[in-house]
Amino acid sequence: MSKRRKTGYKIDSEYFAQLDYLGAEYSAALEKIEEQNKDIRKLIALLVEHDVPIPGNIIDQYIRRAPEETHDIQEVEKELPFN
Repeated sequence: MSKRRKTGYKIDSEYFAQLDYLGAEYSAALEKIEEQNKDIRKLIALLVEHDVPIPGNIIDQYIRRAPEETHDIQEVEKELPFN
């Protein structure tokens, strides 16, 4: 009979330490990005409040606009459940 030799894998602790470090840095970067987006939205709101003109592409990038809906009175009446 032949002897089977088990091949063990050497666990590289440096590799896992780097993965942990990168994971923590990635999480911190995501939090910072979210914080900056909130700050940008607040700044844009203040600029709009004080009637400072802002280019539309900047507003579109950071602020979701409500869709403009135009309803005729007849269409609205059709949608109402009580007639």
